[in-house]
Amino acid sequence: MKFRGKIVEPMCMRQFSSIVLTLCKLSKESVLKLTSTQLLFIISEDNAVPRRTMAWCVLDRKNFFNEYTIDGQGDNNEINLQLFMELLASSVNTFKAVDSVKSVKLKLTDKITPCLTLEIELVTSIGHSRLCVHDVPVNVITRAHAEDYAQQPPTHNYDISIEMPNLKKLRFIIDRLKKLDHFVVVSAQGSGHMCFKVETHKATVSTFFTGLKVEKCSNDLDEVSSVRVDLRKLSHFLVCEQIHPDKVTCHILNGHLIHQHLKQYDVEINYYLMAVDE
Repeated sequence: MKFRGKIVEPMCMRQFSSIVLTLCKLSKESVLKLTSTQLLFIISEDNAVPRRTMAWCVLDRKNFFNEYTIDGQGDNNEINLQLFMELLASSVNTFKAVDSVKSVKLKLTDKITPCLTLEIELVTSIGHSRLCVHDVPVNVITRAHAEDYAQQPPTHNYDISIEMPNLKKLRFIIDRLKKLDHFVVVSAQGSGHMCFKVETHKATVSTFFTGLKVEKCSNDLDEVSSVRVDLRKLSHFLVCEQIHPDKVTCHILNGHLIHQHLKQYDVEINYYLMAVDE
């Protein structure tokens, strides 16, 4: 198997760095799926049996890489790598000094153990170049287990699909609700209302948003669709506000699931939160 890609556009370096740093907040581990057309970060829910996808992030390789070659497994020509996001995030932190980065090469190497190697070409103040190399150890997923990461979770006949409130404002609110309880009830109506409610034996705290765009509603406008979810996991998703998404939609399957879909030009992040019983 072989993989090699090169990024030279400063904006693409910043974007790639922001995505990795954001996903690092969602989980310590991820599977990086490399295909001929896309890079996918697939994050599984901790301790879920059977394995359950929590985040599915898709990057269009044409919009990031100036050079890109892959010789992978099977008819689909794919490579699946399991890695620690913290190590990858530490490597891409170098991209923050964008003015001094000339190019970034990513390639699959064998250095005692398989690695995703990042070769970062830096330009010094006097115009000289130097190479900064980071090796991120990876586990190559065999073809037999690659099927576990072959397909994005299916869509459902959601009760409502509604525009999310401003993520930065919502993150501020959710971070304060975390001090009250570990769970939050997220609800929405076809009238464009959305509510985030925490209930404890001492108090009930609700935050309402109105005037939100409704993309789909299977119920009457005043009927409420709701799901009780883990506050901490919802808070992790809201870190995505750092990549300045163009659009974020919340799909609710009443009593079962929240599916958050984030779109930012050449990046898509799907985040799934299962209901938590009371």
